[in-house]
Amino acid sequence: MLDLWWAVKPLAIHSWDWVKYNALFLSEHFLGQSLYKKLFQGTEKSLISRVESKLESQLKNPKFYHHHYESFLETYENVENVEIKKIRTNSKIQLFKGAAAKWNCSSWDLDYFKKNYGEKEVTVLNSDGLFEKGVQQFGSTSMAQYIDMLKKGSKVYLKFSPMVHHDSSLRKGFDIDWLEQFSMPGSFGRKFFLFIGGGNTLTPIHTALSNTVFVQVYGKKKWTFWVPNDRFFLNVRANRRAYFYTDFDPFSDENPDFPLAKYANKVEVTLEAGDVLWFPGFFWHHVVNEIDSIGVAYKTAHFPSALKGSISMTLLSFLATKPFLLESLIKSNFKNNERVFLE
Repeated sequence: MLDLWWAVKPLAIHSWDWVKYNALFLSEHFLGQSLYKKLFQGTEKSLISRVESKLESQLKNPKFYHHHYESFLETYENVENVEIKKIRTNSKIQLFKGAAAKWNCSSWDLDYFKKNYGEKEVTVLNSDGLFEKGVQQFGSTSMAQYIDMLKKGSKVYLKFSPMVHHDSSLRKGFDIDWLEQFSMPGSFGRKFFLFIGGGNTLTPIHTALSNTVFVQVYGKKKWTFWVPNDRFFLNVRANRRAYFYTDFDPFSDENPDFPLAKYANKVEVTLEAGDVLWFPGFFWHHVVNEIDSIGVAYKTAHFPSALKGSISMTLLSFLATKPFLLESLIKSNFKNNERVFLE
């Protein structure tokens, strides 16, 4: 049986504080951020201050500290001995070292896309993330021009490209039967997304409903993960989108707007070419391309898994209006447009 939404909480948070936080989180969605700030900003600040005071005393206990920060990452070196259908429901991130090392996609590099898809028009993004911390600027260019820009150190980023999904020859680069083992009964919305970015390009902390299998095809990518309900610590805002984000910078020493972030439970994973990563929906992640990188995400939506991760975020995903969830699903199937997932 699924846990009640007020019970699936960070271990360090009192149940009543968790209820109050979720009430505020839902209120922000329905009221809008402007009205929410007028009505409840003071209430939210008082709650954060009270929780911070409690955490400072609780986490001085070594036993509690160890229990709260239990690892949620499992690593497998020998993929042949892993029964994926047994581990895909354990609500942990799974790293499969070298699982894709012998797949056909292992021969892909930047020149492969320039040579074989150089004339294809692609949409690139010149901001750091999915969301409007500043104004996002999109641009269209050919794949060949983009690869040339990337090699010269450009920070523009090709994200959520449906190229692989729409090109059967590219999909042959993957062991589809192996990937499908991660799809649970009743899954829907299966889709491949291509990511190509230069060194030091990144995507800030975000999350969404879909389960993800990520194949690191080329280069190296560093991931930082937080469990779904650490959103309280990360000061996540509800802004009526079908995905969620926070402006918290995990690599900055100055985050005055995020006093609880230091209590969040995180793990870091570095993917090298041939590695495969599985993570359930609503796990928060921050991603940095340490060097030039090519990766492909295989995403599926599964309603029970989403509820297990976060009932509140599942509800708000279906109540999204920027755009409506159904609208984004329709556009993703009938429009070859990365902006559906970036705006």
